[in-house]
Amino acid sequence: MVRRKCVYFNSSILIKAVFPSEEGSEEALSFIGEVVRKGYIPVVSAVHLEEKFRPETVRRINGFMKAFGFRLCRVDLVRVQEQAIRFIVSKNVSHSHTYDVMHLLAARECGCRYIAAVDKFIWRHAGEFGLKYINYYTGIP
Repeated sequence: MVRRKCVYFNSSILIKAVFPSEEGSEEALSFIGEVVRKGYIPVVSAVHLEEKFRPETVRRINGFMKAFGFRLCRVDLVRVQEQAIRFIVSKNVSHSHTYDVMHLLAARECGCRYIAAVDKFIWRHAGEFGLKYINYYTGIP
């Protein structure tokens, strides 16, 4: 699969960006702006639509993504969830990481080379999915 110049954004960094009271909010917002300025395509997937967020959070994230030109990548959620569960079982990982693994799978399926997150689990496992983990601490390659 050809990797496009895109960055898949995990929910963790989006939430930081839209809530000024969150630690790292300014850094997340600046990082996302830098990603866009450097010509990368910011991407989210249908997995984000499945997460259980409050309506206010969904409204903020949707407005934010529209303002920054995020692209929505559609993935087969049933298949991605099944693959995530197989991964979790094979690695003996807590099922609480199902969405994390689904995001990793979706990022790979969407053809992204990078996954942006502030998440230790994703940091530890990104390489297993052929992804490079980035955020406002690591910077943009």
